[in-house]
Amino acid sequence: MPKVKYFMIVLACALLCEATVVAQNLQQNSKQASDGSQSVAIIIERGRLRFTAPASAQELRLEVFDKSGELVYDSGVLSTPEISWDLQNANGGDIPSGLYSYTLTIKDANSETPATRRGRLILESGRDRLWVTSQGAIGAEESLSGGELTVSSDSEVAVAGARLGRRAASNARHATNGLNSFDTATPGRIPKFDNNLFLINSVITEDALGRIGIGVVTPSSALTVAGRIESKEGGIKFPDGTVQLTSAAASSFQVNHNATLTGNGTIASPLGVNIPALGLLSAVAHDTTLAGNGTTASPLGVTTPLVLNNASLEETIRVKNSVGTSLLAGGAISAVNAIGLDSNSGAGGNGIVASAGSGPAGNGLAGKFNGDVQVTGNLSKGGGSFKIDHPLDPANKYLYHSFVESPDMKNVYDGNVTTDQNGEATVTLPDYFESLNRDFRYQLTVIGQFAQAIVASKISDNRFTIKTDRPGVEVSWQVTGIRQDAYANKHRIPVEEMKPERERGYYLHPQVFDQPEEKSVEWARDPEMMRQIKNQRQEAEMRRREKENDR
Repeated sequence: MPKVKYFMIVLACALLCEATVVAQNLQQNSKQASDGSQSVAIIIERGRLRFTAPASAQELRLEVFDKSGELVYDSGVLSTPEISWDLQNANGGDIPSGLYSYTLTIKDANSETPATRRGRLILESGRDRLWVTSQGAIGAEESLSGGELTVSSDSEVAVAGARLGRRAASNARHATNGLNSFDTATPGRIPKFDNNLFLINSVITEDALGRIGIGVVTPSSALTVAGRIESKEGGIKFPDGTVQLTSAAASSFQVNHNATLTGNGTIASPLGVNIPALGLLSAVAHDTTLAGNGTTASPLGVTTPLVLNNASLEETIRVKNSVGTSLLAGGAISAVNAIGLDSNSGAGGNGIVASAGSGPAGNGLAGKFNGDVQVTGNLSKGGGSFKIDHPLDPANKYLYHSFVESPDMKNVYDGNVTTDQNGEATVTLPDYFESLNRDFRYQLTVIGQFAQAIVASKISDNRFTIKTDRPGVEVSWQVTGIRQDAYANKHRIPVEEMKPERERGYYLHPQVFDQPEEKSVEWARDPEMMRQIKNQRQEAEMRRREKENDR
């Protein structure tokens, strides 16, 4: 079995009774040892514990018990003044971490009665910790003197946070006198005690030049800090004696100047050059985007209408407001008139492209119209409905109804009619019906009684006739027709079509197919714009999280 590589032994040696204490004190004062247990030295080595008695000792026996009183190890009676125990049980296996007690029996030539020495030890695997208390000598080498902890087995060994050599052995007793030691101290690191009163390295460093570092190993200035510095009170005092209490004090950052400059250097009033006061410029040359010449009589301004031309994929104007409305436009005729440019190759440009923003409370709207909306071309959508205040609870609920869809451009007409005494009824349709529609379809439903009803004559001259097998029958009728007006004939909506080459593999609604947002057709059509939208959304999410963390 491998030895325990790292361990901590806390060895508490207790006296058996008051008489033994008195006897030991008398023996120490007289420097005589009538009881061999008084002169037993406990030597702690890596993975081993040695008990060394005086040369007059004839027999030794070591017994070790666990906290339940079970015998863990018994050396048996040995005719030797020293017992070495490898921290193993009777079967040769390493004992686990825990609390143990031991009994050491010494038969000395100078005493008729065997002496017994009892104590406790704590073994903790995985740590190089040493905390030893004993009435006798405690050390880490074979030759001991005066009860000192002497480390000189190697040229240099780390003990109690200090590196002690062969000649520095006597200093070790200071390092272990009432001190829980931990690991070898790092040069330059300021030590501290942890919650268990063990000496460990702190985050504060001082180098040979006296430079202090907090959170850094090699400070580069008088004080180098890795992280934010917080001043609870007092602010910062500068060499001239002035004190800055807060960075929000605008006066601390104002710039004093003469009339050649404008503003005070703050965010609310940035610095600027007072061109008229300097008298150096009589006019500013510019293109047609500006008006005026920069003098007092003719200050610079933006010309209207402002015309900006851009031949790159980047936006010509980028407006962003992370709190409120980015752009507010108003006009007597039109607030915004967006026109997509024509293209000599491929499709023309879109007039307006809008994408909804996302957030923790849900997605926004790509477009919101308060009022009537007119579309002169075809309208394509994923779904549609009306949304109104609920008729039964208008103050608290909404009511939705979905649109009726068809693969054809279909019109629907319906109504009720009652047949006369001959079982006949004529339904008159609008006078534009046959001009607008073709491919008519009929449905009849008898109301209130069992009767038969048929379309006696099809639509002709914008009317058709219903016939029942008895008089006075109410009939509900429905007629549909497919549009055949000039616009419909020119812009017939296709039922199925192949996606354009660049949109294949992309989706109108990728999320319903468990696809990432980059699989949207908008990413295929305008990847740069969609990338910017995604980056803006991620930046907004980061700002939101930072605000939550600051709280």
